[in-house]
Amino acid sequence: MLIAVNAVIHPSRLLRLALTAFALGMAFAGGSVLWMAIAFSGSGAIGAACLGTAVLAARAVYTLPNARVLDISGLGEMRLSVQRKLAAADGGEALVLLPGSTLWARLLVLRLGREDAQRERAGRNAVLIILPDSVTADEFRRIAIAVRMIAGRDNKFFENNKIF
Repeated sequence: MLIAVNAVIHPSRLLRLALTAFALGMAFAGGSVLWMAIAFSGSGAIGAACLGTAVLAARAVYTLPNARVLDISGLGEMRLSVQRKLAAADGGEALVLLPGSTLWARLLVLRLGREDAQRERAGRNAVLIILPDSVTADEFRRIAIAVRMIAGRDNKFFENNKIF
């Protein structure tokens, strides 16, 4: 059975909204803790940590990746490339699904890496988060089916991964 899929995956608006809400909550918590520390002569280390976390979360909101093109061939070979503006995406290199990927009904977190022995090096693996608002409903369904079929080929994959 052929499982070919070619989809442009846009950054999720839901993920951006969740990260923004988290950043605002951490900023409020950090400010509250700092205010209490100043008012009662306590340590503001926890408040500073909360504010630092808020800054990192806000930075993550603005550094979400560009649109990516996920290409799954009929035989299950996956390629991931970045699409900048309206330019055509490059072919990318062949990737495999790594342990730690999560395949749920409304969320796909795909850990992708090279098949050779060097794939464990930092910077070689890619994490692709696909929420229903990242692609069309039909593309989401086709990607989910294709990835489940690829994962089903390797019985070890199901032992280490969450598939519901």
